[in-house]
Amino acid sequence: MKSHFARYFLIAIICGLASYSLKAAAQIDPATSLLLHSSESEDSGLDSSRYVTRPQAQTRRRVEAAQQAPAASAAAQAQAQAKAPAKTVTAPAPTPPVAAAQSQAAASVVAQPASPQLTPPHWYSPLPPGVYPEDSRYNIADLTIAPGVFYAGAASNYWYRRYFSSGPSIDAKADFWFNPNLGLNFNYFTSLGGDIEDSPSGSQPTEATTQIFNAALSYRAYMSDSRKSPSLTFSLGYNDYQMNVAKSDPNRIGIEMSGIDLGILMKYPITPTRAWILSSDILPKLNVSEHTTGVSVSSGSSPSAYAVKFGFGQEFMLDRSYEVFWKLTERYDKSIYAGTASALDPVTGATPTGVDVSTSTTIFSIGFTWGG
Repeated sequence: MKSHFARYFLIAIICGLASYSLKAAAQIDPATSLLLHSSESEDSGLDSSRYVTRPQAQTRRRVEAAQQAPAASAAAQAQAQAKAPAKTVTAPAPTPPVAAAQSQAAASVVAQPASPQLTPPHWYSPLPPGVYPEDSRYNIADLTIAPGVFYAGAASNYWYRRYFSSGPSIDAKADFWFNPNLGLNFNYFTSLGGDIEDSPSGSQPTEATTQIFNAALSYRAYMSDSRKSPSLTFSLGYNDYQMNVAKSDPNRIGIEMSGIDLGILMKYPITPTRAWILSSDILPKLNVSEHTTGVSVSSGSSPSAYAVKFGFGQEFMLDRSYEVFWKLTERYDKSIYAGTASALDPVTGATPTGVDVSTSTTIFSIGFTWGG
């Protein structure tokens, strides 16, 4: 009985010590447990002197510092935001109805397409892109009307060929351009209400009309694309000059001179809207005819005749379609006959030989040109 009791008591003491040892081991730090095991084991090659247990105070300070760092940065950011000037956002003011209507009207005006420029037909050779759209060289046709005054006088050693006349006049011209360089030109001039002396005494005038017709093929050349570019126009044409009287006139005969006309016209702009005009023509050989009226007279045979013409003026371009100009021209004709005249001179009573005639025609006109 006693032996059994002692055995049970010893077992209880051993179990109590074992449970106490387990509790103590559970409270030991892993690093300390490792050191204890290493010291107990004599066969282990590990040196426990290399391992040092960190104090818990340092670990606590580092944890507290790590916790305080975000708070300090947040406080610094808040302080910086407090120092920065506050940004104010202003809401856009509402647009008044009148301003909105005006802006819509302006937008509609801007959105409207520009009016198209007048363009020549497909057969008209295109101009260089640098030419001003309102330049007159875009025109396909130019129509001119020019009222003015004239003087025509003929000096001769034969009375039937001697005369002078003056009065108002009208000049009409039409230019048609196949392209900016090549075109056809037609010109017609006539006097209005002119007369000449009908008798050697000069007491009775008779109606006389001076008429000039010209048709030519022209070539026009511009020096550049500028609006102030000078231009030269060369022409080759036919010219017909007439001085007509009534077919029943008993003392006067009609005169006609016709032939080839070689001309050159220069336009020299001094501003984009104003230019000088210079022209020159030569008619190297003219056919001279004396028309029978109430009297039949011949100044001789085989007449030799020529003519020259000069002109200058100014042109004012209002726009591409409208121009105003003034011009002064002078024409000089010279005719020389061979042989003897067919009728007596009513002043001298003789039949002159080698009749010569010098005719001068001066025309001043102010005109208007429409082009399109």
